[in-house]
Amino acid sequence: MTLVNNVERWEGFAKPIGKVLTVLYVASVVVLVGLAGFGVFTLVASDAFFASEHFRFSRFSLELNGVLRYQINPAVMPEGASFRGIFTSIAVAGTVYAITALLVLRRLREITQTVVIKQPFDSQNPQRILQMAWLVILSAFVAPASNGWVASRMIDTFSLEDFSIVYSPDVYLALTGFLLVILAGVFAYGCYLQQEIDQTV
Repeated sequence: MTLVNNVERWEGFAKPIGKVLTVLYVASVVVLVGLAGFGVFTLVASDAFFASEHFRFSRFSLELNGVLRYQINPAVMPEGASFRGIFTSIAVAGTVYAITALLVLRRLREITQTVVIKQPFDSQNPQRILQMAWLVILSAFVAPASNGWVASRMIDTFSLEDFSIVYSPDVYLALTGFLLVILAGVFAYGCYLQQEIDQTV
């Protein structure tokens, strides 16, 4: 009875979780469209929009893993400097994050839906989990590169001395991706057992 109760409990959780995932998915689409539009703007807009004079009283900072933050004073920028490179890099990095989130949320919604209809061992779920795994593993390498590009644009724009970019993959994301690969294998075996049971019945 305990196992049955746990299954029923997870099935009950699946519906509200599915709704939350749908909201997040729609939000990701909106953010992606906004970032794409912003990225195009940074490429085609006039240089006047990115002139350093417009940002003299703005606040900028470089942050290291949520531990160290370096506050940048725009007032010390070289005369005639442009913020175009910074904003373009932010748009590209944000787009990378948004696309990854969009794809992962899409697969999560599909998996959650199979739980709602009481078919968690749907034959497509192992492939969906495997796709999420590769996305997460890829993000472990691409996300730090994107962050590094934004930081390098800021270093160049503000002419910061004694700063350099150190690239290293996100180990925790990579491990999460490999765990998802294992989970995909477990689900594939579960699907096989489900098919055997269905054929026996």
